[in-house]
Amino acid sequence: LAYRISAGIATGRDALFVMTEDEARAIEPDLLHPAVRGKDIGAFRIQDPGLRIIIPYEDSSSGLPQLVDLRRFPKTHEYLQRFRGELEARHCVRRWGKHWFDLHDPWTVNLSRVPKVLVPDIAKSNRFATDDGHYCPLHSAYYVTLRHRNPKFVAAILNSEPIEFLLRLHAPVVKDGFSRYRR
Repeated sequence: LAYRISAGIATGRDALFVMTEDEARAIEPDLLHPAVRGKDIGAFRIQDPGLRIIIPYEDSSSGLPQLVDLRRFPKTHEYLQRFRGELEARHCVRRWGKHWFDLHDPWTVNLSRVPKVLVPDIAKSNRFATDDGHYCPLHSAYYVTLRHRNPKFVAAILNSEPIEFLLRLHAPVVKDGFSRYRR
């Protein structure tokens, strides 16, 4: 059923890339996307946390997203430049040679436009919800994109008691009986 199962976006510095709507007014809107964390996801529902994430990518002629020329976005450039030393200290820049303002994980598709099923990385019980293509899940959530299936139908199955029983049998258990909903 799944086309892709993956953890949400890892920035390497959420404190700089993820911000409230008020803070986001200082950034060009073309680089901002609504963000959702694992704790914002419940069974069949997503509580909008009012967060925005800076995604420094744009569509290219090849159809694949490419890193923006930050000079075209002076507000974002000024904001990120204040933290350049901290951003350059990230593992993905030091070891992998990524550009100083790039995300930790590659941005291969605009997740805010893709219908998907979301689940927290860690939860006490099944909490699968559908997103019709609005949010970018952060790294504390997993997303599932589907092959020709209705996400609401799949979420209903995943939230059912028999599937919860099976998942609890196979999912790693962390502190206090919480399960890790990993791929």
